[in-house]
Amino acid sequence: MITKIWLNGEFVDKNVPRILHDDSGFLRANGVFDSMLAVNGTLVAAREHYDRLVRDCKTVLRTAFPIGFDDFVEIAQHLLKENGINQDHYARVRTQITGGVLKDFLGTPETPTISFSCSRTRRPDNQELIKAWVISDYPRIAGCKLENCKKLDYTRAFAAMQDARAKGGNEPILTNTNGNIACASTSSLFIVEGTNIITPRLEDGILDSISRRYLIRDYSAKEDIITPERLEQADKIFLSNTIRGIRPVIELNGTARENALGEFTDLHEKVFKAA
Repeated sequence: MITKIWLNGEFVDKNVPRILHDDSGFLRANGVFDSMLAVNGTLVAAREHYDRLVRDCKTVLRTAFPIGFDDFVEIAQHLLKENGINQDHYARVRTQITGGVLKDFLGTPETPTISFSCSRTRRPDNQELIKAWVISDYPRIAGCKLENCKKLDYTRAFAAMQDARAKGGNEPILTNTNGNIACASTSSLFIVEGTNIITPRLEDGILDSISRRYLIRDYSAKEDIITPERLEQADKIFLSNTIRGIRPVIELNGTARENALGEFTDLHEKVFKAA
């Protein structure tokens, strides 16, 4: 059972409320977060997650992340031990930083609120089959650097998910303000054209995800504009997320697609080899 979180420098009971009612993260979603996989108490791609969190703090909150890398790793690993997640377990470690209580409505954060929490999860795999619907009512903002950051505000993803489920699907694919394909609710999107793997560009308003970086680096995935028409014509479609793994899309807008589960097994194992 998960009993402890790390909050502003100490390990505390997760069930005791400690966030102030006027924390800007609570009031205005003024903050960023990171979700990192841990396997048997060992953090996966910790440096990449840390560096992105540092960048996101600077971009979104205009403040430095006040924890060094070595302390970041130590806190996360200690938290896993405090909660008994160290052997034969997969876990999600969430780090969150908000602007804290601000002197002015949109003032610069002076005392950020920082928390680490964890939860057990299953091994990332490609067993979940996706029935996706393209949802265009809540577009990501093309050309906005904030979209590349892992911000607290997930209202568009939430609304899109509800619409996709209402249509009988289990995942939305969001467009951007240019009408092109951006991403899924919490995952990066890729299409396969012949032997080429394609993903939307960062300037298309998508998160700079860690698994996406791996696919670009290790599998030569290319960044390009993906229109809704190009998505429909793709040979394969799959989603990638460091916690949930690679998941193939077997249905798009109510139309069945080839189940490429077997073909993605090798891809999945190489991308998530650290797990």
